[in-house]
Amino acid sequence: MTDESTHSPGAGEGGSGGLARTAAAGAFWSIAQNLLTRVTAFVTVLILARLLSPSDFGIVTIAATLIPILQVLADLGITMYVLQHPSPTRIVYHTYFWVSSSIALIGGCALFFAAPLFAQLLGEPNAGPVMQGLAPAALLVSLGAVPQTILRRELRFQAIAVQGAIAALVSQGVAIAAALSGLGVWSLVLQTLTLQFIATLLAWIAARYRPSFQFSWSELTKMVRFGGHYVVSTGIQTAAQLLINFIITATLGVTALGYLNIVQRLVRVVTDVVLSVILQVSTVAFARIRESVERLRSGYLRSYSTMYALLVPLMVFIAASAPHLVPFMYGNQWNASIAPGEILAFTAVFLLDSLDHALYAGIGRPRLWTLYALYSSMMLVAAIWIGSNEGLHGVVVAGLVANIVVTFIRWFITARQLRTNGWALIGRFVQVAIPGSAAGGAGYLVAWLTAGFPDLVGILLVGVTVVAVYVPIFRFTARDTWVELEGLVRHGAGRIFRRGAATPG
Repeated sequence: MTDESTHSPGAGEGGSGGLARTAAAGAFWSIAQNLLTRVTAFVTVLILARLLSPSDFGIVTIAATLIPILQVLADLGITMYVLQHPSPTRIVYHTYFWVSSSIALIGGCALFFAAPLFAQLLGEPNAGPVMQGLAPAALLVSLGAVPQTILRRELRFQAIAVQGAIAALVSQGVAIAAALSGLGVWSLVLQTLTLQFIATLLAWIAARYRPSFQFSWSELTKMVRFGGHYVVSTGIQTAAQLLINFIITATLGVTALGYLNIVQRLVRVVTDVVLSVILQVSTVAFARIRESVERLRSGYLRSYSTMYALLVPLMVFIAASAPHLVPFMYGNQWNASIAPGEILAFTAVFLLDSLDHALYAGIGRPRLWTLYALYSSMMLVAAIWIGSNEGLHGVVVAGLVANIVVTFIRWFITARQLRTNGWALIGRFVQVAIPGSAAGGAGYLVAWLTAGFPDLVGILLVGVTVVAVYVPIFRFTARDTWVELEGLVRHGAGRIFRRGAATPG
């Protein structure tokens, strides 16, 4: 960020058409980066799962629970404020930097010294030292918040993609080397710290942001007033996850949490490929078109349909192939994760609230999102508490039911913001659910028939079946979305290839 800029360069470039093209190219870059990092993450987790125990993953899950809370407090919702701001000045960025880094530093130190007490309260004393090791992660994230926000406002998704890929590859290499050296659970800690350090360093280099000793209390007041609801909503959801981890650990033990965490990682790897793209592009895009309800509704529905079209077949594949996929990836010692993994894959379809979060932030309705976060978190924690009486299977089934209920309610709330009917959103979902159900049924049949086959063969046959059934039915039930996807792929790939051809060899 240069000194003379008062807003993100290129913010209005090309009008709506230019914004759509830039967003499409940004989405393509994000997908490319996520595919690369997730494929390598697949290999990393495959190795670590054979070197570490379920309890190791469970301990890290518990230890890492408090880090997001600290990050939320350090951010204060200012990121969302800056992303939706029409033209943030230099002093906005400087104020953001000093507030965020100061809170993260103080909070990180407090967490370090209080970690043993927190570990005792969570019922797992061994998590204390690990929690202390992870404490610097929040500061590293906060130090990179301003340059990352600048890059997002400027829609420089190519730079973000390259940074993310480099950070992921290096951190995964560090984790594998540490695990092979016998460091056990600390290999996961080193992976997290390395990832955040490199991502922050590269963001500073790319954004060329240099903080100065400028601070505005009036700007801070505006930021906190806007971001307060975001802090509360994110804090509620993070606290809910803390309670869920505590319930599972207290009733089923840390090993059960490890079994659950390993398949959560698998599902998250896939969902992140899709959802990170939506989040990176949508908040800024929604903020720029929020004055036109018609354009906002059209943009949201296109993103919504695309998101489901991509994610549903992937989740169906994970659910159907889980009996082959889990032992192939992690080893037979993780077979207790198969059934939870199948259910979590279906649950992920009803966890797609990130787009709505981006919408409410973009249109300046954070209070409404806070109320939704409170309601959905209460429902989920209550369901998990009840389901825990039936073991790990009961936990994941209860989570699925709770997420289905809150998703239907969220659809109607979101539809009101777009001045449309909730059934319009449900209809878009049904367009994908029909081919998804057919593909799922066929996939489960093939998985059953290949029960005695080598795992890799079973995975490939299930994958081919899911695609072969899903694609033709989807093209019939959701033709407009199919055409949209074709256009996005052609435009994004064409832009990258043209840029590559223009680069001197």
